[in-house]
Amino acid sequence: MTQTKKTTTFIKERTTNDFLVVNKTFINDEKLSWQSKGVFIYLLSLPEDTPVSLKDLEQKATNGIDALRTAIKELQQKAIEVIETTNYG
Repeated sequence: MTQTKKTTTFIKERTTNDFLVVNKTFINDEKLSWQSKGVFIYLLSLPEDTPVSLKDLEQKATNGIDALRTAIKELQQKAIEVIETTNYG
């Protein structure tokens, strides 16, 4: 029997350049580490169409490359997707 992986979709809404409005469902997810939540918020905060590479993230990581890789793997295992919308009204 094939098991289908559940995907959680988060929609981020940019209201101005300095604010980010997100659904707090993942923040309250006790299965995600604080580290993964922080990485996810950082990724959500990046400007639209910003290319993201592990190498760039590693340069910004202050708690080490292994910790960053663990956080990213955790987010991937949780099957988190991000859909961006723009709302300037």
